[in-house]
Amino acid sequence: MAYCEKPWFKLWPKNVPTTLKYPEVTLPQVLEKSANDYPDKPAIIFEDIALTYKKLNENVNRFASALQDLGVKKGDRVAVYLLNCPQFIIATY
Repeated sequence: MAYCEKPWFKLWPKNVPTTLKYPEVTLPQVLEKSANDYPDKPAIIFEDIALTYKKLNENVNRFASALQDLGVKKGDRVAVYLLNCPQFIIATY
């Protein structure tokens, strides 16, 4: 969409950018960095449980290893059918 096709930009304050540049990183890379930078900070708070970035990253890696042990390879599709819970976040990474 060209700038002229986005009329809402005219309503934005002048100091608000109309585009942003993001680094090209994968979701697991973002988690890995957060686990290194903030290992003891809570990443997920669900009911009465807090999961730190370090623990979340460990669980994500454990789940990925389990999938590999089951024969799942890069490019394979894996269906995830879970409620809104920490396990869903772990499976998504």
